[in-house]
Amino acid sequence: MTHMADRRLRRSEDASLALRYQLDAIRSAAGSEAVLVADDTGLCLASSGERGLCEELAAWLPLLGVIDVTGHAVEALGRPIAVRRFQIDKTRLFVCVVGREPLGASADGVARILDAA
Repeated sequence: MTHMADRRLRRSEDASLALRYQLDAIRSAAGSEAVLVADDTGLCLASSGERGLCEELAAWLPLLGVIDVTGHAVEALGRPIAVRRFQIDKTRLFVCVVGREPLGASADGVARILDAA
C-alpha cells in the first residue's frame, strides 16, 4: 500500500505558528514580496514579508473592501495585489498577496486555521 506524501513540510498545533507557516508557504510558492491577513479595521493580524509593507497594506485593505476585489488583482501602494475576503464568525478578514498570483486553495488554508483557532 502506498501512502500519499504530505505536502506540508512544517506544521504546528499552535494556530499562530500554523498561520505563519501557511503564509510563508503562500509567499514562497507565489514568489511574492509579502502575504498578510488583516481584519476590517486595517490591523495586520499575521504576515510574511517586510513588516512595514504588510502593515501599510493591511491599513488599505478595508478601503478596498467596499468593492469586491476578491479573486481580482488590483493596485495598492504602487504594487499589484491579489485579495481574498472571507468571514470568520462575524469578523470580515482579508488575505492579501503582493503580486498577481491567484490565492486559490491556499487562502482556504488560512481560513481553516483561523476558523479552528
